[in-house]
Amino acid sequence: MVRQVRDHAMFLIDRQGRIATWNEGVREVLGWEEADWIGQAVTVVFTPEDVAAGTPDRELRQAEIDGRADDSRWMLRRGGSRFYCNGSVTPIRQTDGTIVAFLKVMHDGTGLRLAAEEYQRALAAEQEEHAKAEREAAKLRAIIDAIPDALYVGNAEGITECNDKGLALLGAASLADLQQPIGELGERFRVRYERDGPLLEPERLPFARALKGETAMLDTWLTKATGEDVLIRGTAAPIRVDNEIVGAIAINSDLTYRMEMEEQRHAISQMANQLREREEEFRALVSGVRDYAIFTVDVDGRISSWHVGAQLMKGYTAEEAIGMPFAQLFTPEDRDKGRPQYEMDVAAGTGEYKGEGTRLRKSGARFVAEVVLTALRGPRGELLGYLKLTQDITHRKNVEAQRDQTLRNAEAARVAAEQASRAKDEFVATVSHELRTPLSAILSWSQVLQRRVPDPETLKHAIDAIARNAGMQARLVEDLLDVSRIESGQLRLELQPTDPTVIVRAAVDAIMPAATAKGIAVTTEVDPDAGVLMADAARLQQMVLNLLNNAVKFTPRDGHIDVAVRREADTVEIAVADDGQGMEPAFIEQAFERFKQQDSSMTRRHGGLGLGLSIVRELTHLHGGKVKARSAGPGKGSTFTLCLPALAPQRQQPTEPEPAPEGVDALENEDRLSGFSLLLVDDEPDGRGAAAYALRVAGAEVIEAGSAEQALEIFRARRPHAILSDIGMPVVDGYDFIRMVREIEHAAGRHTPAAALTAFARAEDRQRAIDAGFEMHLAKPLEPVALVEGVVALLRSNVGDTTGQLRNP
Repeated sequence: MVRQVRDHAMFLIDRQGRIATWNEGVREVLGWEEADWIGQAVTVVFTPEDVAAGTPDRELRQAEIDGRADDSRWMLRRGGSRFYCNGSVTPIRQTDGTIVAFLKVMHDGTGLRLAAEEYQRALAAEQEEHAKAEREAAKLRAIIDAIPDALYVGNAEGITECNDKGLALLGAASLADLQQPIGELGERFRVRYERDGPLLEPERLPFARALKGETAMLDTWLTKATGEDVLIRGTAAPIRVDNEIVGAIAINSDLTYRMEMEEQRHAISQMANQLREREEEFRALVSGVRDYAIFTVDVDGRISSWHVGAQLMKGYTAEEAIGMPFAQLFTPEDRDKGRPQYEMDVAAGTGEYKGEGTRLRKSGARFVAEVVLTALRGPRGELLGYLKLTQDITHRKNVEAQRDQTLRNAEAARVAAEQASRAKDEFVATVSHELRTPLSAILSWSQVLQRRVPDPETLKHAIDAIARNAGMQARLVEDLLDVSRIESGQLRLELQPTDPTVIVRAAVDAIMPAATAKGIAVTTEVDPDAGVLMADAARLQQMVLNLLNNAVKFTPRDGHIDVAVRREADTVEIAVADDGQGMEPAFIEQAFERFKQQDSSMTRRHGGLGLGLSIVRELTHLHGGKVKARSAGPGKGSTFTLCLPALAPQRQQPTEPEPAPEGVDALENEDRLSGFSLLLVDDEPDGRGAAAYALRVAGAEVIEAGSAEQALEIFRARRPHAILSDIGMPVVDGYDFIRMVREIEHAAGRHTPAAALTAFARAEDRQRAIDAGFEMHLAKPLEPVALVEGVVALLRSNVGDTTGQLRNP
């Protein structure tokens, strides 16, 4: 609200002396607009003389030392016009006392200044009139022997008569001290206009002028014989006898005491005026400062005054607040701890209390406040009450908390980057080692065979070694390529109904030679009702083989491996458990990260790149499943479990008199999608047309929509068996479209299977599609056969939820 104050220019100055804020008063008083004002050096408002004298810097230093610098001087508006400014500078400090800026307040006091000057002129005129009256009185007092002022009678040769007051005024011992020419007396007693000015010319002395026929009066300074300066008012008139000037009479009045009293009176008057001005300025400032709550508290802790800033911050009107215990502004917890009384005790004992805490508004809302409670004392030091200043710093604290969190996040990111860099270096070293190791064996045996043909036994051993190490190297290269394909989104799955028990038995058969060589027993437990998966058979076997190879690698000789296939609700679980090396609890979460190995040292017992489990996790996610790891600790074995979605069991319906192929059974016929209606949504007409054609060739009824909005209209009017939707569409994208579909269906208590048909092919894109409400993610470009197979898989997995009664053929 400081910005709205118009009669006071109020702005902040940074530590470099540049202006940082603006308010309406800057425009009204100084003539500056905000855009031109911010960033100016504060010297722009000082006169060239004050800038040359270093006044701006001196004012800031005084404020820094004394806590405030008050100043009244002529200053500049924009354009160069001058005005008389009543101003002050106050430092703005942080809680630790560090000065972050200065608050300068400026008020146009030109009118008051001109009024003061007019007052001085009026006072001078009044004094002149008074002097005239005194001259008249002096003439009368000249004929009175008992006149209290100094009276002198004489001629050009000196003073011939004077009263005691006259001697005392000059500090003379006797009349003889004054019997010398008038000009010499003026020089002797150093008569002058100003106290520190030059001597008055002899002919300008009142007595000398009276001898020439003038009646003269003059205020001058003189120095007594004792060395004391005296301000006198001398009045002289000629003495005529028969119209001949025979001498002169002078009366000198001591004005020193009167001048001192007048100066004190004037000083008191000025002080009173300044106090009134300051009071008005303070009231205006307090009324204008709306970011601070300012109020006073009496010695009993009750609010005695309440300003507009307090009302805006706290919510209480002045009528509600005055008389209320200021403890009511504290939280119940702080009141129970005696916090209000503690703050008053500290302020009474040390002068002020400063701190931060939680305060309450009238509504009960809490906010963080920075407070200053200052003790107010009377002339004799008695405690009169307290002045309370409160600033709402909730936003500042939130910003500081966010900044701290940002710093923590940055530090965590730095640590993670360093760890990633170290992991990359370790990986490069490991790749080099793992590739060179089998290559070394291959090269060595190849060179042996090139030199000479060994005996049959050695030849068989050489060929086996070459084949074994070549296979090892091929697997390493394939793992690296798989990681690259997964990262680039180029890994494609050939999904089809797959029996997991067949895959598991084939994988077990593949690792049996290695297991048998180490004396490891492998047992298989298969649930015949585990169900069917929609999976890429080759990739599923790769996943199981990776888990089995790991189990064989980390299981000691004569160990045991258990392989199980079971059904859990709508999920098929494939578990591989061993009694081998096991894992540290802290490593379990990292086991599926790329290039991570529990032992990555040069002395490790087991080779490998640390990619196998990472590939298992990524392939599992691409299949819509997840993989879990469990270990009781080092030496206690590990269990890895693949959790993959099972196809829903087929529902059977009563046979019609003349059955025709419908529903999911029709998928087995030549027209794979005959009898099914599909809603195809894509804003790109060429791609949509090609996909629609492929689906129609497969027997499907395809309803096309060029936007999500059009598709929603079609969906409300007619429910298809399944939905295929693009993701990247204008206005409403595929994610929002499927959410709207699910909201419509939730209200109706039904569900339509849907697949995202999109060029966003990363693993996170697939997960986002699943999270949004799609059952399947099909990555473009997709061959027609793959598209049809994907739709078949979608309908199979959701046959229980499709619309209508599906009949057997």
